[in-house]
Formats: sequence, C-alpha cells, structure tokens
Amino acid sequence: MKLIYLFMNLKLYDKKACESSNTEAGFSLIETVIALTTLGVCLAYAMPLFLYAKVNNSKSEIRTGALIVSQRVFDKIRSESIADLPSNDGVANASPPINPKSLPVETAMGRPYQTTVTYCEGVSTDSTVCSDKYRKFKVEVSYNGTKVYDLEGTYTQFE
Repeated sequence: MKLIYLFMNLKLYDKKACESSNTEAGFSLIETVIALTTLGVCLAYAMPLFLYAKVNNSKSEIRTGALIVSQRVFDKIRSESIADLPSNDGVANASPPINPKSLPVETAMGRPYQTTVTYCEGVSTDSTVCSDKYRKFKVEVSYNGTKVYDLEGTYTQFE
C-alpha cells in the first residue's frame, strides 16, 4: 500500500489520464458519415464539369480534323492547272453550281471526313469570278453527315 501511495504522490501514475485516452481515440461513426457526405456533394458538382470538358474537347478535335482535311483539298485544287478545273462556260448566274463533286473519304486525326467541292457557286453577272483565268470554289467538310467546316477560295492564273 505504501508503494501505491508513493507512486500517486510522485505523479508517476495518473489514473484520470489513463482513463480519458481510451475514449478520445479515432473518428466516430457520425464524423465519418459527415465527411463522406461532404465528399459526395463535392464530386456531384465536379462531375458535370468533367463531362462538359470532354464534350468540348471532342468537338474541338473534330473541327481541327475538318480544318486539316479542307486544307489538304484546297492544296490539291491549287496544284492543278486552271484548265483542268470546271467552269461555267460563260453562263452567268449558274444554278445549280457547276459540278458539285464529292471526293473520297479522307481521314485526319483518326476520324473519317467527307468533302464536297463546288466550283463557280454564286456567280453573278460579273464573269470575273469564274472565267478562263479565275475559278471560285468552295470546299465543304462533313463528319457523320453534319457539315463541320467550309473553306472558299479563288484560283487565279497569272500571266
């Protein structure tokens, strides 16, 4: 008995400190449920942002691929001789446009695109837009049946 009394007086043994340490260890079930609920609410608000970013990224890739394809077709047309390109043969206000021509499917960035080239579209009574020295043309690029991009140009032959 004297030994216990000696430990209590020397403060080597504190009965209250030993008892209170067991009751405050770890998270309670309520704290865990509140933390998981808060995390769920935050993720519920963040998920639409991720989906929106993914959709916009996909649209941007499709448009970039269409731009690449239209530039390729544009360069092919510019590499041809002006005599090889269709003309309106002096007919003003050609309607429908002269020789709308669908080209084979081209791929860019792993996606297939359909291109259509139209010459001398929207020709007015002014024959300088589509003559033996000038050809106006329009390249339309579609992806899955939807027009994505169009590019207009004029081919000019210099003397």
